[in-house]
Amino acid sequence: MNRSQRRLSNLAVGLAFIATPAFGGDSCRYINDLYSDGTVKCQSEQLYRCDDGDWHGVSKRCVNGATYDKVKTSYGRVTEVTSKTASIKSKTGEVTVYTFTKRTDFENDDGEAIEKEAARNQYATIYYIKVDGKLLMYRMVVEVK
Repeated sequence: MNRSQRRLSNLAVGLAFIATPAFGGDSCRYINDLYSDGTVKCQSEQLYRCDDGDWHGVSKRCVNGATYDKVKTSYGRVTEVTSKTASIKSKTGEVTVYTFTKRTDFENDDGEAIEKEAARNQYATIYYIKVDGKLLMYRMVVEVK
C-alpha cells in the first residue's frame, strides 16, 4: 500500500470511528469523547444535536467545540406559524416564540411529516435548544385529532 492509499485508509477508519454510536444506542461520539442523548455540540462551525446515537444538524452556525444546553421540550397550542417562528401558548396562558430553520421537522404523533401551517391551532410538543438567547426549535410533534 502506498502513502496515499494508507492516508485514505486511515481517514476512512477515523471517520467510521467518529460516526459510530456508542453502546446502548443513545450516546454520540465526537472525536474521542462520548456525549449523552440530547447534547448539542458545535462541529465544523455548525450546530448538531445528539439524537439516539446519531448527530443531526440544526442549520445554525456556531463556535467550534462549544457545547450548548441539552434539548428541552415544551407543550401547548400552536397559535401562530410564520416563515421563521412558531408561537406556542402553554396551559398557563404564557406565549413563547420559537425560531426554526428549513431543517426543522414538523410531524404528527404518528411520525408522518406535515406542513408547518397544518400545526396552527393544534396542540404540539416542541423540542428546542437555547442558542444565542433564542429558543431554536428543531422538531414539532402535533397531536392527531
